[in-house]
Amino acid sequence: MGLVEDFPQDPFFPSLRYAATCQAPVRLPWAKESIMLGTSLSVSRQDAVKSSFLDKSLSALSKESLEQSQLVYSCVSRGSVVTAETKTEASSHEHSDYSISASIGGSFLGASGRVRYERAAASDENRIRGSFRTRYENGMVSFQDEPRLSPAAVALLRGKDGQAAQQAFRDKYGEYYVAGYILGGANATMVGVSTLESAESKDMKATITIKVLFIKKSIHIEKSDSATRALGAASLAAYDTLAGIELTVAASAQEETNKREVDPNALASIAGLIDTALDNQDRGWNLVERVEAKTGQMGLDTSGVVAAAGRLPISREQCDQLCREGLVVELLLLPYAGLRHYVQTYYSVTSSS
Repeated sequence: MGLVEDFPQDPFFPSLRYAATCQAPVRLPWAKESIMLGTSLSVSRQDAVKSSFLDKSLSALSKESLEQSQLVYSCVSRGSVVTAETKTEASSHEHSDYSISASIGGSFLGASGRVRYERAAASDENRIRGSFRTRYENGMVSFQDEPRLSPAAVALLRGKDGQAAQQAFRDKYGEYYVAGYILGGANATMVGVSTLESAESKDMKATITIKVLFIKKSIHIEKSDSATRALGAASLAAYDTLAGIELTVAASAQEETNKREVDPNALASIAGLIDTALDNQDRGWNLVERVEAKTGQMGLDTSGVVAAAGRLPISREQCDQLCREGLVVELLLLPYAGLRHYVQTYYSVTSSS
């Protein structure tokens, strides 16, 4: 691992590996799944295809330290509401007109003809995309005292020199450990609507004149064809961490020249998509009340003297329930290399060698 080789190809796309190289704290979005504080996360193990949490038995933290360290709930209150909308319009027009005339023969026998062909096409397209995002945090669960490394982890750091010791540590225990839960909720609704209207017409007119001796006969041919089409489509991507909702839906309906009635099932699917979007948006507007109500049901009442003290003791059973109830909106990941015990152990070895 290194700053140069781990620098992301796209600087605007977050990279856990690069964050680990920089030893930067990470806040990882989370869903309704139980995970213990102290669990290891590896981003560079050779046997792992991608970043993954390791088995709890592979934590570099001392079991006694984890059991003795009190877990505490710290009360905060912050949130955001973001709305965005974009509109695009496009239109195109095309017109073609051809005229051809020809004649053959002489005074007693001949023929002549004239053909005109005209084609016109037009289309109009409109797209609207809108998004509504809400987020609210009302607390964090963390260790009251910083945990210490296990004897096996200490022995691993002391068993080799310099970078080799750090690499051996990363290979076994990973780079990060779960240091806290960020409590709250997040909601987002993203809707896209597009319409396309197109029309095309074709006209052909032909006149053919045949002359035999003193007899002349003309034939007129006219042919017209036209078609119209209207297409509507809608898409929805939405999630709500508190309700455990994550969905992606698309629906479309079209109307053509020879089929004036739109499929009622298609219209119903678009209407259902819109209703789903509005329902999730309502959840977003009520996110603060929902988070506070569920937090209160968990026994984390922040009012009174306890809130004034700043921290509230919390059991590991409550932590597990917080995860399963969807109140953990993010995990706080801290690098092992930032632990006081890690730094003391590593530099005590390097300074003595």
